[in-house]
Amino acid sequence: MEKTEKTEMMRVYDFLVKLSENNEKEWFDLHKSSYLEVKSIFENFTSALISKISGFDDEIDPSRLGVKDCTYRIYRDVRFSADKSPYKHHMGAYVCKGGKKSPYAGYYFHMEPPDPYSGKREKENTGFCALYAGLYRPGSGVLRSIREEAAANGDSFLNAMKYARGFKADYGNSLTRLPSGYGNIPQKWQALVKLREYSLVKTFGVDYLDNSDLADKVASDFSVAREYIHLLNRAVAYALEENY
Repeated sequence: MEKTEKTEMMRVYDFLVKLSENNEKEWFDLHKSSYLEVKSIFENFTSALISKISGFDDEIDPSRLGVKDCTYRIYRDVRFSADKSPYKHHMGAYVCKGGKKSPYAGYYFHMEPPDPYSGKREKENTGFCALYAGLYRPGSGVLRSIREEAAANGDSFLNAMKYARGFKADYGNSLTRLPSGYGNIPQKWQALVKLREYSLVKTFGVDYLDNSDLADKVASDFSVAREYIHLLNRAVAYALEENY
């Protein structure tokens, strides 16, 4: 039977499309009630996602991790930006031990429609929706600890990355040369040590969102990255213990 009603997350996505086309305070104020509706939908999704992820990752404790710990404000900080658009036209949820302000690796869900003002050709401007498993912009001490772990147990990282079926390693933010002190590690581990960030990425199209059991689907997809997250968080814990 053909669907006649959109799923709740598609309603959220449609609002973000409209916001991207009307990113100004006057429009947002007129549609504030619609925003509050989709915000509630996204928060309910995030709450369900926290619970689902806790089912396969014992580092995630729903009794200590709330929706506000994992979600972000729609309002942009434009003080130091050339782009003065007042609102983000994407939404994301980062589920990790301690929440988004902690140093720990975790699971990030991101949904973002195309930017109508990007100047890109239509085929290149498809928006960006993705699942990320890993750690974004780690502090220097945490980064050093992860590199030391990768230099000592690189095969564990590579095996965990291989097991995360459907995800690809993001090598975009890497050093051009090995950091000092890592010259003797095996060639196959060197790309790991050059990384500035540690993320596995799985992109998806809009149709992925059109699922009434989306939290189940996202958690299932994330579950294959659990070992990778635990390897990173072991190194994070070492850094915190040593006060790097």
